[in-house]
Amino acid sequence: MIKLAGTMGLVVLLLLSSKVLHAQSVRNSHSQRAVGKLSGVVFDSGDARVPGAKIIIEAEGFRQEIVSTDDGSYEIDLPTGAYTVTARGAGFYPSRNCCVQIQSDAHTTLNLFIKGILIGEDLVPFEELRTETGVPNTTIQLRKLQDKA
Repeated sequence: MIKLAGTMGLVVLLLLSSKVLHAQSVRNSHSQRAVGKLSGVVFDSGDARVPGAKIIIEAEGFRQEIVSTDDGSYEIDLPTGAYTVTARGAGFYPSRNCCVQIQSDAHTTLNLFIKGILIGEDLVPFEELRTETGVPNTTIQLRKLQDKA
């Protein structure tokens, strides 16, 4: 009876050891997944570099955010696969690029272009209208500020 209990304990120990080794090998295979590099520069519509732009890289079950450097560049190592890359910056409309493919041991360059939002608009009354009740309504016209050069 004691010999049988010792044998059962050994079998249980071997099974547990096997499970632990399998779990470690699965974890190592995920950490050794093939990777590639994605890099580029974020530009505005005037081809000026945009520092501090947020770059969002997404795939199914994956999301990573990075920020462009002072010269507008970015770089990241990613597992192989297809990604959607979005650039956002203060005062800019977001730019979205779908289906960016990252290949194993390859370097993919993706320059991102974001369009600026009109800032510094001047609100001026265009004309005053009167309703039948005599309450004035004001229509506002938007116009760009003129450069004082």
